[in-house]
Amino acid sequence: MKNYLNRRDFLKASGCTAAVLKLRSCSTVKEDSVVSSKSKEEILTLCGYRCDLCQFYTKNIKSEKDKERVSQDFNRIFGYYVKPEDVECVGCKNEGKHVAASCSVRRCALEKGVENCAHCSEFICDKLKGKIDFIEDFLRNNKKPLSEEDFQSYIKPYESKERMLKIRKKIKAI
Repeated sequence: MKNYLNRRDFLKASGCTAAVLKLRSCSTVKEDSVVSSKSKEEILTLCGYRCDLCQFYTKNIKSEKDKERVSQDFNRIFGYYVKPEDVECVGCKNEGKHVAASCSVRRCALEKGVENCAHCSEFICDKLKGKIDFIEDFLRNNKKPLSEEDFQSYIKPYESKERMLKIRKKIKAI
């Protein structure tokens, strides 16, 4: 039985993780199926995720086949099904379709008018904590082997904790 995850619940799934990651270097990374981090301008979300690396990011989706692949991969890796038609996001700083349309972090940061959560006086609040701890929790608890391609595609974009702490450190230094 599949677990179904709509856009609204996508971020909630970020807190529901499986359980110690065993990295194995499998297949070579295919340039046409995985977003490369070398030639892209870094685009951060409000919580520190990397849109430019995210498989859900609208600019990274070239076809309906990509949406189907991302849907299947997300279900295989995280155990949650996102419908292929919901695999698309313009990035939380933009208006349009969002994979996590009801994200409380996005709503809060936009209301406060901060560049990202690292600039907020309440950094790290409870809303943000679950999002930035998501990947650490997943890596600590996951028992399934994960290929390098999957790591680059589905883990690296969401490693936001260190990113946000670096930004916060720079802000405090000023």
